[in-house]
Amino acid sequence: MTNASNPSEWWMIGTNFAVAGGTLLVAVVAAWVAIHDGRHRDAERRDRESAQARLVTCVLAYPDVQITNHSGLPLLDAQVIGLFEPEARTIHVVESERSGTIKAHDRWPWPIPPETRSKLEVPARESLVPSIRFMDASGVEWERQGDLPPRQRTAVPEKRG
Repeated sequence: MTNASNPSEWWMIGTNFAVAGGTLLVAVVAAWVAIHDGRHRDAERRDRESAQARLVTCVLAYPDVQITNHSGLPLLDAQVIGLFEPEARTIHVVESERSGTIKAHDRWPWPIPPETRSKLEVPARESLVPSIRFMDASGVEWERQGDLPPRQRTAVPEKRG
């Protein structure tokens, strides 16, 4: 007797390898889709969380710093924390009083204290970039410097229910 293989056995073995390879390919594609989808959802969530923060601006209207809430929701708190001189690469740390609630589509002017104004050079006054810290309507604290995107300082409160 000879142990010659039957050609149909080779077809069965080849088919099993093809099915195993196809299964592995499906698993890899499913993992890639899940990772890609998770990153997309995270980006959308971060975008939703920062929606109000992107609508809060701070500009220098010498001798004041104006914090403006362009959103449809109130800001729970705001504060000027620094004045940056880009040309001199100097930051003047200030702690303004807190604004309290800034209503929707409202602004809060903070006058730069005379002792800080006296330290500023005359040409630098026009190029000062204010830094602010504020809390949005959902209780998340943010920082923003001039026109740069806001940076989140605290975590978003979890929704209960």
